[in-house]
Amino acid sequence: MKSSIKLFQVAFGILLCTIHIYSQITPAQLEIGLNFSDNSGATFNNVLAFGLDPAATSGYDGLPFEDALPPFAPALEVRFVIGAFESYTDIRHAPSFPFSGVDTLDLKWQLQTGTSANVLTINYNLPSGVSIVVSTLLGSSPLLSGSGSYNITNANVLTQGKLIVTYDNVTDVQDIIQNPINFELNQNYPNPFNPGTTINVTLPVGSEITLKVFDLLGNEVSEIATGYYNSGNYNFNFDGKNLASGIYIYQLKHEQGIISKKMTLLK
Repeated sequence: MKSSIKLFQVAFGILLCTIHIYSQITPAQLEIGLNFSDNSGATFNNVLAFGLDPAATSGYDGLPFEDALPPFAPALEVRFVIGAFESYTDIRHAPSFPFSGVDTLDLKWQLQTGTSANVLTINYNLPSGVSIVVSTLLGSSPLLSGSGSYNITNANVLTQGKLIVTYDNVTDVQDIIQNPINFELNQNYPNPFNPGTTINVTLPVGSEITLKVFDLLGNEVSEIATGYYNSGNYNFNFDGKNLASGIYIYQLKHEQGIISKKMTLLK
């Protein structure tokens, strides 16, 4: 019995060490967001992001680059398919910056259920040097660059396609972050944490926001921030000293939607 307990303690210690090391990886060097809506009036409440990082592979990496997702909820959903996993983010490998190359990413979507929606709209604002082509079984979009939107028709039947991304001598996120293109809620750091962690938020424009934390049952456990904030990057501190160990959801609500992420308190 004692040997079994000892073996468990050693295995658990290795797991904690692995988590701690992995949590040191910073967010992707180049990360570009897309927003989606359909013709039923539904808006996708997360940002679908693709990009590049020297530490990423071209497959599924887990957090912080990709996060395995549960099955679709009965709402508008769009995801990247990375092998056997689905994620809101697909970060590929770039050996160095500036970088030039082409990536093909697999898309999967579900329009708002219970409606007659059949058009999926992709809203994009791409940095200089990045262009995309949206491809489905019925054909491909023109080369899309700059900012604008593109409609995928018969999206209720197709439900999947490809995003072909061309990078032309692109630089890293430091050159792009000065003019952020999306509301962003970044992975907290450190994660797992005990008892404090920092949550980074990027606002492309001034906005009324609330930043809250919920348990897995949907109970609100903390309101970190609320009110009007000017455009910019903000770091918010969260203290979980009065909470039990476990997984929590932190949620940013802004004037254009809601973004949520998971974090782990490990005491």
